[in-house]
Amino acid sequence: MVVARLALTPVALSRLGERRTILFGMVNMFASGIVYQFITQGWEMYLMLMFLPLGSVTIPTLIAALSREAPASDQGELQGSLMGVQSAAGIIGPPIGTALFAYFVGPSAPFAWPAAPFMLSCVFIAVAFVAMLRVPLALRDSVPAS
Repeated sequence: MVVARLALTPVALSRLGERRTILFGMVNMFASGIVYQFITQGWEMYLMLMFLPLGSVTIPTLIAALSREAPASDQGELQGSLMGVQSAAGIIGPPIGTALFAYFVGPSAPFAWPAAPFMLSCVFIAVAFVAMLRVPLALRDSVPAS
């Protein structure tokens, strides 16, 4: 994922601009979560892995845009807040995903749905997408001149 992030982000930024790069990444993450719902064979996961890295352009582009919006005196606070949110998500997310998975594969589930955690992530991505459409960041939508 790191290699994809390093290779794809500059290409996406040069062709799409910041706002569209962020939205492009979110759409790809959402689409990946939806496709997970239909994977039934192990080999299908390998096909999915070809498209999953396209969503990796979102976070570095968003962090760069937010960093540019904050004054120099507030950079530490901004970066600390962003890392705090990522850490909190990393702590809270796995137990929620595990519990959701356990419920939908367990005997009391109304139906078997092992991909339920991916659908929950799609809900969060959709909310973030709508929020991003409304954010008044001074994102560089134009493609930079070469």
